[in-house]
Amino acid sequence: RATNYYEVDLEEAFAAADQVTALKYWWLFFRQAAFSGFLDDVRSGSQAYATELGKRLKNRVFEEIFPHFAEGLIVQMRAEQGRSEIGDLEIGRVGWRDGEIDLEQVFQATLTFLYRLMFVAYAESLELLPLNEAHGYGAVSLSRLKAAIAEKGGEIEETAPKKLEKAYSPSSTDFYVQLQDLFGAIDAGNPALNLPAYNGGLFSAETPAGQLLARYAIPDRYLALGLDRLCRDVDDKTHALVFVDFKSLGVRQLGNVYEGLLEFKLHIAREKLAVVKEGGKEVYIPFANAKSKRVQATLSKGDVYLENDKRERKASGSYYTPDYIVKYIVAHTVGPVLERKFETLAPQLRDAEQRYVKAKAVAEAKKEDPEKFWNNADMQQLADACLDVKVLDPAMGSGHFLVEAVDYISDRLINWLNGWTQNPVWAVLERIRRDILEDMERQQV
Repeated sequence: RATNYYEVDLEEAFAAADQVTALKYWWLFFRQAAFSGFLDDVRSGSQAYATELGKRLKNRVFEEIFPHFAEGLIVQMRAEQGRSEIGDLEIGRVGWRDGEIDLEQVFQATLTFLYRLMFVAYAESLELLPLNEAHGYGAVSLSRLKAAIAEKGGEIEETAPKKLEKAYSPSSTDFYVQLQDLFGAIDAGNPALNLPAYNGGLFSAETPAGQLLARYAIPDRYLALGLDRLCRDVDDKTHALVFVDFKSLGVRQLGNVYEGLLEFKLHIAREKLAVVKEGGKEVYIPFANAKSKRVQATLSKGDVYLENDKRERKASGSYYTPDYIVKYIVAHTVGPVLERKFETLAPQLRDAEQRYVKAKAVAEAKKEDPEKFWNNADMQQLADACLDVKVLDPAMGSGHFLVEAVDYISDRLINWLNGWTQNPVWAVLERIRRDILEDMERQQV
């Protein structure tokens, strides 16, 4: 409360004969933490929560989620291989090579499926998708599906997998069909669900991964097991399974998972395997060779698992660049480029603003639209010059650096353009806004 306080005479405290006490007072009141407020604490706490949540999610992706989805695809592919209507030509084209399942194709398809789910979960948590329309999108949403699965699994982490295995069939694909319909609606748009077309490529059925996902399904049991581990986490206080708040995760956490997976390959155990620690890392070895070692986990023959070239079970994440380094590098590489651009274009923007003021007065006298001034070739060329910034990241990975570059350029550009009340870029953005609204009307959403 504002009326409660602790009074200290700093002059007296610093002049105290006991210099240790004086030092303690100085440290208490003037250390860095003393100047942070409630919002700073909330922000740092949220960042710490997101980091820990991201680590736990990453571990589950490597150890459970990805293998569940991949195994489901493989089970379905093997089941369909035995059907007479599957010809050799089709087998050779989609997910197969030389009569065997192509694990690299399955890996890419599983990765695509995983990030489709994460995209939808993230978008629903931010309400970028019309989740609250109960009789429209809400009825077919991922949130509805994950809630139904969670109800079957219960709140206890240790028993949820067994309950889900018992509840769902290893051959039925109802859940997958529902998700494919949802992904198709997000990709192409669906007026009935109030969805515009997102068509960014992730949900396309034309890519190699998309073709495999369109040809084969993940049975309900495997999908439920993977989806539940993706969408629920253990609450620190209640120790019960609760839904993951995906909006608390950022590009760092999601990118960390993605880049980690790129170093791994999908395998099918040819014999019983054991997970043991060697040099501080969890690795797979034949179970027969693990008699003198402490076994962390085991895999049965035929189980699906991820492993990198070092036989490691999961990525360390040491290669992933910390945020503060990314921000520093972007500011010191992109920043100077923007400074030179701003210095070059400032006189042209000043001249454009002055010309617009004169043109506006003439247009208003003639009862014409003054904004037409920005449509002439010179102004469009000036707008293009303001927005013409190209950034190349030859090893983009998850796009962490590029996302930071886009944010940095946007912030710097907006702050700089605010120095001119009237400028051609604002006119371009207004035209884009109108085009988007018109496109939404055409799509009837």
